[in-house]
Amino acid sequence: MSTRPHHGRSADSWRLLPAFALRQSGFGFELLEPYAEPDAVAEAGRMADTRRELDRLIPALKERIRQARPADSGGCSSAVATKRPLSAQQLALLEELLAPEDLRTLHAYQRAATGLADSWLKWEQAYEERLKAAKSTLREAFRTDPLLRDALLLSNEAGYQLFAEWLDGPEGVAGPRGRKMTDLLIRYLQRVTTKNETASHFGPLSVGRFDRDLHGVDWAQAPLRRRVFLAAWAAEKLAGALSRDPALAGQVRPRRRPWAFEREGAVTLYEFTTEDGFSADWQFRDRPAVALSAEELAVFRRCDGSTTLARLREELGAGVDAALTSLVERELVVARFEVPVGVTEPLEALREQVGEAAAVERMAADLAAIPVAEPTDRPAAIERLKSTFVETTGSAANRGTGLHYADRSVFYEECHGPVGDVRLGADLAELIEDELAPVYALALAVPRLRILREGEVLSRWAAQRFGSDTAVPLDRFYAAYFEDRPALLRECDRIDAELDGLDAELTDLLLGDADPAIAEIEVAPERLRAFLARCPDGPPALLNPDVMLAAENTEALARGEYLAIVGDCHGTRELLSHSSFAPLMAEEYAGFTEDVTAAYRELVDEDEVLCDLARVHPDKTASRAPLDMVDVEVFGRSSRPREQVVQPSAMYLKVSGGRLGLYAEGVTGRLRLLAPPSGGPSIRLDPLAPFAFARRLGGLLLQADHHAHMPRIRTGRTVLQRRLWRIPVAELAGLGADGSRRKGNAAEFFAACELRARHGLPRHAFVKFDSEPKPLYVDFEAPLLVRQMFRLAHGDTGLATFSEMLPGPDQLWLRRNGLSYTSELRCSVFTTVPEPTVPEPIRES
Repeated sequence: MSTRPHHGRSADSWRLLPAFALRQSGFGFELLEPYAEPDAVAEAGRMADTRRELDRLIPALKERIRQARPADSGGCSSAVATKRPLSAQQLALLEELLAPEDLRTLHAYQRAATGLADSWLKWEQAYEERLKAAKSTLREAFRTDPLLRDALLLSNEAGYQLFAEWLDGPEGVAGPRGRKMTDLLIRYLQRVTTKNETASHFGPLSVGRFDRDLHGVDWAQAPLRRRVFLAAWAAEKLAGALSRDPALAGQVRPRRRPWAFEREGAVTLYEFTTEDGFSADWQFRDRPAVALSAEELAVFRRCDGSTTLARLREELGAGVDAALTSLVERELVVARFEVPVGVTEPLEALREQVGEAAAVERMAADLAAIPVAEPTDRPAAIERLKSTFVETTGSAANRGTGLHYADRSVFYEECHGPVGDVRLGADLAELIEDELAPVYALALAVPRLRILREGEVLSRWAAQRFGSDTAVPLDRFYAAYFEDRPALLRECDRIDAELDGLDAELTDLLLGDADPAIAEIEVAPERLRAFLARCPDGPPALLNPDVMLAAENTEALARGEYLAIVGDCHGTRELLSHSSFAPLMAEEYAGFTEDVTAAYRELVDEDEVLCDLARVHPDKTASRAPLDMVDVEVFGRSSRPREQVVQPSAMYLKVSGGRLGLYAEGVTGRLRLLAPPSGGPSIRLDPLAPFAFARRLGGLLLQADHHAHMPRIRTGRTVLQRRLWRIPVAELAGLGADGSRRKGNAAEFFAACELRARHGLPRHAFVKFDSEPKPLYVDFEAPLLVRQMFRLAHGDTGLATFSEMLPGPDQLWLRRNGLSYTSELRCSVFTTVPEPTVPEPIRES
C-alpha cells in the first residue's frame, strides 16, 4: 500500500484551491466503547451453533418418532419441530420405543434443546441488565460532561430543559421516559462521534492550507473559537417587524420579483418550487398572466430595488400604497426590508437599511453574549435572545420541529476546531489533484454528457423555433419552452436512456467477472481508462470532493500507508464559498474570495461573463462569500449593488454559429451561470440548465441499484466504492434462539447478530432507511445502538442500505488527547479543457 499506483494522465488537469476545510467529529470515537457487549455477541453465536446442531439432529429424530408411533406422537413431533425440550414423560416414552442406536440422537437432541432454552432465558435476562447498565452510563456521560450537555443544548435547545431536568433529577433510566431519553441521547452520541457534520464544537471546522514544501500533515493544538449567527429565517422575521413600523416604512426599497415579466401591461410570473429544500426537488413552473391597472403598472415599473417608498409616494402620488399592496398580494413585488442573500451578518445589513434601531441593537447584544457565556450560563443567554426575538417580531423562536435539513432555532453556531494551523504537504496535494482524478472523471461522466446532449437539443430547438442571430427575450423563450415542453421532454427521455445505461455499464466494467459476493475488487488502471475514453472530457468543471484518509496515524500518512476515499463528490456551486463554511474560511484565509473568483474565471472563455445566483434556501441559511462577479436574482435580494445585478427581464437568448447563448442587456459577452436558477441539472426542470456548469448533487459514485451487494472497489489506494449491502427491511425483525419470530430488545439484538452473520456485515457500519434523511451509525456489538436501528426499521419498508465504516475505528488518523476522531477534507478542484470531446452515444436508446 505504500507504493503509489500509476494511473496514466486523464485528459483533465485538476488544480486545487490553496485552502481546504478539515471537518471532524467533535468527540472521540472511543466514547462509544462502553456500550459494546462482545460477550453478548459471543453468547448469541454459541446459541446459533446449538440451533444448527438441532437442525442437524431433527430430521433423523422426526423420522424415528414417526416410525415408533408413540402415544403422544403429536406432542413429541411438535416439540421437536419447534426445538423445545421434550417433557420428562415424552422422553421416557421415546426411550422405551426407540432402538439403542437411535437413543444417542434422542439424548443429543434433548441436551441441545434443554441447553438452548436455558441459555436463552439467561441471555435474555443478562441482556436487559446490560441494556440498563448502558443507559445508566449514557445518562452519566451527558450529566457530567459540559461539552456533551452543550451539544445537546445546541442540537435541541427547544427541548433542552426537559433533558436537563431528567439528567439532574432523581428519575432513573427505567420506564417510558427513561427509555425515550436514552434513545435520543444515544442518537446524539453516535452523531457527534462518527459524523463530520459542521455544527459548533460537536462538528468543528479547521481551515487548512496546502504547503508544497511539506510532506505529510502537520497541525497544532488550538482553542475552540465559537461563532454565532442569526438564522436567515429569524432575520427575515425581524426585517418584517421593522417593515411594519410606520416611522421606517418610507425607507423600504420595493423591487419587482425577478421572474415577473411585464409585457404590454400584463405580468407573467415564473417561479421555482420545492418540496423539501433539496436542489434535486426544485421545479420550474409558470403562472397565468396578470393584467395590471394603470396605477399598478406605473408602480410596478418603478420598483427597481433602489428607489425608496418615500420617493415613490412623492413622485407617483397618493395611489402608490394601494397599488403596491395589490402587487405584493399577487407576489409580483417585494415591498419590505430584506436580508440580502448570503450575508453572514444580517443585523449589519438591516442597520444599513434602517439605521439605528433599538430592536436590532438588542438582538445583536443578546446574540453576542451566547458564544462567550460559560456552559452553565448558555441556556439563560439563549433564552434572553429568544425572548427578545418573540417580543420584537411576535413570532415563535423555534420552528420546523422534526425537520432535519432546516434551521429550527433563531441562531446557529459554528466553531473553529481544536486542530489549528493544519497543513497538508505536496504528497497529499498530488494525491488529490492527480491520483484521485479518475474519481472526478467518473463523477462527472453523466453530468457532462447530460449538459452536452441537452445543450445540443436546446440549440437545435431554438434554431428551428426562432432562427439564427435573433435575440429572443427570456420571457418569450420561456413561453415557447412551455409550449414545446412535451417534445423537449421526449428528447430528454432519449438522453436519459443513454445516461441510465452508463451506471450499469460502469458497474459491470468495474466488477468484471468477479464473484459478486467477494469482499473487495481491485480494478486495473487500464480498465478505468478504457471506460473514461468513451466519456466526455469536458466541458470545464469544478468539484468539491470530501476526501477521507484511512490511516493508522499521521506517521502512516507520511509513509503513504493509507487508503483514500471520496465520500461525496459535489458538483454544485463551489461549496467552501457557498455554505456556512464561507465566513470561517474568510477569517482564516486571506485572499479567499479572490482565489475562488480567479479559479472560476479559468473555467470560462474570454467572452463569457460569470454570474452568481442570489437564491435563498427555503429552510437553511444560505451563506456565501462575495465573489467578484455579477448576480442574477432568482429568489431573494442580491447583496451586490443594484448596478451589478442582472434582472431576468434583461436577459435574452440567441443562436450564433449553431450554438445557443445566454446574454443580458448592458452586459458584454455570453453569460455563464454558476448554477441553474432552479437548481435542477436538466432542462426537464430548468431550460437554463445548459448555461451553468455540469452539476452533480453528491451521492454514491455507482448507483448499482440492481445489485444487492457491492464489494469494495479499489484501484491502487483509491477506493471507488465502499462495500455495501441492500437488505429487505423485513429481515430486521426479532428472533428467538430457536429461529422463531419474537418481540423485545433481546430478540432484536439476537436477530442483528444473525443478520450480520448471514450477510457478512462488518461490526461497524452505517445504515440508511428510505424514511430517514441521514444514515445511522450502528455497532453490531452495542445493544443500545442496535436498538436504534430496529426502531427506525419498525416504521420503514423496502430496503435498508448498509455500508462499511471506512475509514474504520483503527484507521482514524486524527488523534488528540489520546482519542481518535473521524475527519474529512473538503477540497475544491477546478479543471479546464480547451475543447470538449463529445463521444458517440454510449448505448443505443
